[in-house]
Amino acid sequence: MQKLSPVRVILLFSFSTFIASCSSSTYTEKYNEQTASNLLDFESIIKLDNDKAQVYKSLIKILKITNNSNPNKKKLLAEFVQYLDTPYKYGGNSKNGIDCSAFTQQVINNSVGIKLPRTAREQFKVGKRINKIENLKFGDLIYFDTSRIYYPGHVGIYLGKNLFAHASTSRGVIISTLENNYYSNKFIGASRLKAKNIN
Repeated sequence: MQKLSPVRVILLFSFSTFIASCSSSTYTEKYNEQTASNLLDFESIIKLDNDKAQVYKSLIKILKITNNSNPNKKKLLAEFVQYLDTPYKYGGNSKNGIDCSAFTQQVINNSVGIKLPRTAREQFKVGKRINKIENLKFGDLIYFDTSRIYYPGHVGIYLGKNLFAHASTSRGVIISTLENNYYSNKFIGASRLKAKNIN
């Protein structure tokens, strides 16, 4: 992983992202993007000395998670930030390389102590089912139908404001938006874990 050159932290909104998921899809599906008014694109955040603490502070501000909020939200975000830029590796489960379900498993377990199964298909069976995007809350596991073999084929963690964290096959651990047509069309539902712990 290359270290980014030290420059000022820049937050840019209204950018489209070019993101793949855990499973293969057509070029048109992956890159049929729309501009998201509230998108936080981590390729557009140039981090001073690759300072993930600064990224974390920016997330807190953007998502309006204050000191009066559930502290487990902050724990989850702080844990997620530690995986930023981790490359994707099928079957990987470390910061040297990780896949989508290992990412959700480790972030949730390490931040709020909820033990999840290893695969997206098994995780899909856990928690309360949420079927509509508009009903999502922070910390929900969100699932996508991206595979011709497995269902679901991809999983991420919902952060609020239509943003979610996940391990992309092409870009590693990043934040994406559900305003992206690819993800909104592939969305198949979410599972809500113990609300008192996260939501």
